[in-house]
Amino acid sequence: MTDRVPAEQVMREMIAAACPDAAPETVRELAQDVADTGLRQVSRPESMRKVAARFAGMLGSGSQTVKPLEFTVLTGLFSLRIDGRRVTLGQRKARAVLLGLLLRGGQASVAQLINDLWGDQPPASARATLMTYVAHLRRIFSALERPELAGGNVLTTIHGGYALNMGLVSSDLQRAQELEQLARRAQEAGDLAVARHALLSALGQFQGRPLAEEVGSFAEAQGHMLDEWRLVLEEGQLALQGQALELDLQHQVLDGTADLTASELLLARMAATGMTTQEIAARLAITRRTVENHLTHIYRKLGISSHQALPEAVGHGTKPPADTDLGRASGRSRGTP
Repeated sequence: MTDRVPAEQVMREMIAAACPDAAPETVRELAQDVADTGLRQVSRPESMRKVAARFAGMLGSGSQTVKPLEFTVLTGLFSLRIDGRRVTLGQRKARAVLLGLLLRGGQASVAQLINDLWGDQPPASARATLMTYVAHLRRIFSALERPELAGGNVLTTIHGGYALNMGLVSSDLQRAQELEQLARRAQEAGDLAVARHALLSALGQFQGRPLAEEVGSFAEAQGHMLDEWRLVLEEGQLALQGQALELDLQHQVLDGTADLTASELLLARMAATGMTTQEIAARLAITRRTVENHLTHIYRKLGISSHQALPEAVGHGTKPPADTDLGRASGRSRGTP
């Protein structure tokens, strides 16, 4: 069994080598996730490197360089840290300005930010007050004693609105979004292992219900949307896990089962675990006679003559998923042999 520490080191080395501009925390989290969940059956360094290389290749090299400002969005309270130290952002509406920019990818119009702060009935002084909040935030950034954060480098004025310099900003939300995109690319490429690990890493960015401790209609609405997004990620991860289980089931069988159809393979595996024909019929919502007919074909294809020979012919001990439906797997209607 591969030891976690060297496995994780290989992951870090491979991912960092392929993605020299990737944020260190992204490399670390991906490496830990693969070491935790992806290498339990891997015993050779070459196999470990292949997994890491696939991960790194899917991540790509377009990530930004190390970012000094770390925002937390996917937790109860929206906050900012720099070098691990928490920085006070001031009153709620000043935080809402930053939150509105982050949730829109770093850029928002004056009208959007005013609506975030006051809804459909802003005061006459809304624009001037917004400018006051922006000036307040710029003073906070300038006080951090980092040359790159001085003046308006972080929060800039653009035509009709404001923008964050995303080269100086990092957030748990951004990492989760990048990991979701990684999962999508991996799934399209047929690499379910990388896709599943990426979604697990994305879910790992959430620490409780997003923005639950923030007040105001904008924060509440955004927190609800982020919580819904987490459910989408969870559903995607569970679906990938189901696909992986099905593939694992197929990979466990011996070469002699190559001539079996998908439905015959599933039925043979169920029978090999000791289930009776009646139990199989009840599980799959088909008739007992259908099961018996399928088993007759299976025996002939495998070159065996009895139920007792199935375990050795198709492998031992793994039961198919509880919701397996032979009719769906074979493309036939219920009760049809």
